[in-house]
Amino acid sequence: MKKHNILKVLGISFLVVTLLTWLIPAGSYSSGSFASSGTTPFGLFDLTRIPLIAITNLVQYTVVILVIGGLYGVLNKTGVYATIVGNVAKKFKKKETRFVLISILVFAILSSVSGSNFAIFALVPFFVAIILLLGFNKVTAMLATIGSMLLGTMAATFNTEVAVAMKQYFSLDLTSSVVSKIVLFVVLVVLYTLFVLKIAKTKEVTKKETVKKVAKEKAKKETATKTKKSTTKAEAKGKKEVLSVKEEVEIPLYDAKAVDKKKSNVPLIVCTCVMIVISLVAMFNWTTLLNIKFFDTIYESVMGIKIGDYTIVKNLLGTLSPFGYWTNYEFVMFILLCIPFIAWLYNIKMDEVIDGFISGAKQVLKPAIYVLFASILYASMFSNQSGANIFYTIVNFFLGLSANFNALVVGAISLIGGFLFSDFSAFIGSVATPITSTYANATMYPIMTLIIQSIYGLVMFITPSSMLLVLGLSYFDISYKDWFKTIWKYLVKVLIVIILVVVIASMFI
Repeated sequence: MKKHNILKVLGISFLVVTLLTWLIPAGSYSSGSFASSGTTPFGLFDLTRIPLIAITNLVQYTVVILVIGGLYGVLNKTGVYATIVGNVAKKFKKKETRFVLISILVFAILSSVSGSNFAIFALVPFFVAIILLLGFNKVTAMLATIGSMLLGTMAATFNTEVAVAMKQYFSLDLTSSVVSKIVLFVVLVVLYTLFVLKIAKTKEVTKKETVKKVAKEKAKKETATKTKKSTTKAEAKGKKEVLSVKEEVEIPLYDAKAVDKKKSNVPLIVCTCVMIVISLVAMFNWTTLLNIKFFDTIYESVMGIKIGDYTIVKNLLGTLSPFGYWTNYEFVMFILLCIPFIAWLYNIKMDEVIDGFISGAKQVLKPAIYVLFASILYASMFSNQSGANIFYTIVNFFLGLSANFNALVVGAISLIGGFLFSDFSAFIGSVATPITSTYANATMYPIMTLIIQSIYGLVMFITPSSMLLVLGLSYFDISYKDWFKTIWKYLVKVLIVIILVVVIASMFI
């Protein structure tokens, strides 16, 4: 892979957006009406100001990744994490594709239902370690983890981020178009699974071909007078070299040597499972989406505890959101509180905890920084103090093409929005007013929002502004070009499926 490939792609993308600001006037919407602000191009100082805006407002994602890396660094210090990974890998020996299938389903379902992708990422290093130990390459590992999360976002069913945005801007409840969403999810997961397993099988075939290729190259270097025995020896040597390369593949956030067979792995398994469950439950908006106020009631009761007139719990904990409203900030703090508990369970000294945390954080430092860079395009949409940007002008242009609801127009807006916005909530917040002002027929909103979320999610598979994609490419050290060559055929099929589902769903309105 060429050095800094992803960084170059991000830089080129930002320069393209910069050029567009010189060509396309900025605009804004107020009370449903579009107003042009004229051309407001990015100048020389904007090339540094906008990245600083991204760093200031979106550094939370970087911190989440670093903390997750630090967590795994501490897990390796327990002496049982490597044992757990090794035991799972042994159970799936000769059943390798079955584990890949499990991984796809786990990440696709969690992402589709919860939507807390950066919390779900906490599971990625564990699954990746097993997948790589089973002999698959890093492309397969990314497809089975990060790729599956992207798939779940595209085919979101009860995804908190998507559902809350749809309710807020389009007054749609959680069950709106739920049948169409579930059908889309099932079809896309089946196609994706077949695609990933085919890729994985192809890579296995490639390994065998590589063995033969290396052997032939060794044989060519031998003189023409060499006997068949020497050729056979060259083949054996070539095979040995290929296998040694496989053995030297580095597994991120996994230390195979950190094993202590005297310690039980049960406490760590229980602790991490509880940690993940609590995180996902706390980050799902129960009140807004399901009108379940159980957690709100408990929160108010606990935070209201007083000693005399002093609210002891509230002041002790500080600013803490109740379950259902947790964000990345609460998630990070929760992980940091869990780390000392894990260290206590396994009697790890404080110096070892600090060393392990720093070691793990270092391993994900580059992906964490690249994720921040991926948010620069998103930051550029909010760099103008007046709120005007080129995306509003583009939206106004497309909406002007048709007075009545047009699926192609909504799809085009979602596609372009996907390239400019890293955050779905911000994207939907930008297009909701223009779209609802132009298309006032509320009966079409379920279909409209299905198009928006699916096309936006599709773009997240390939756009440099996709923080999850950039995180995966950097984490697995995969070039953007190789990823695009791998995924584009599947995305064409996805687009066809989306069109069919939308057409069929429209018949029932």
